Amino acid sequence: TFGEILNNNNLNYPEIFYIAQETDKVFNTKQFKAGNSYILLSSKDGTNSPLVFIYLIDKINYLIVEFCDSINVSMGKKEVKIVEKRASGVITSSMSETMESLNLPNNLIYGMADDIYAWSIDFTRVQPGDNFKVIYKERIIAEDSTHAGIYSIDASYFQHRGKDIYAFNYLLPNTINNSEYYDNNGKSLRKAFLKS
Repeated sequence: TFGEILNNNNLNYPEIFYIAQETDKVFNTKQFKAGNSYILLSSKDGTNSPLVFIYLIDKINYLIVEFCDSINVSMGKKEVKIVEKRASGVITSSMSETMESLNLPNNLIYGMADDIYAWSIDFTRVQPGDNFKVIYKERIIAEDSTHAGIYSIDASYFQHRGKDIYAFNYLLPNTINNSEYYDNNGKSLRKAFLKS
């Protein structure tokens, strides 16, 4: 826990309690996850007192807690580039195995299976020879070019048992981030499933 990390680094419980209270105003310390990285910067004056704690929330977002003279808590965000990419493939055994063999991100696989085609394709029944094409935008961390998730899947095509199934991402009017997938005839893939 956050408290244990601070206690193991020369801070006492009254200080830890106050630091945790101030930190919780910006980010709930109960949401810290085991395995996430953190950096603790300490003084070089021989006391080895902690000065700054940086917790990596995910690949993009991080928390900074400074406890020099006073407690200062802030959130930071790495610079992210959005890059359009295209991929295509022919199913050899399963959708996930084919996409993994093409080194495509896992969240692209799940996006296609769970968000786009969940209502029109049973992915346990795909056959060798079925094929797909997809246009998507990927988040890339600017400083080191690492993958940081799928921003959006803009369009895809899946040929399943000889049937062509298109999907186009459409942002619904009067919404900020609410989109739905429509086929090449302008019909919602979700609504088509609900009607059948």
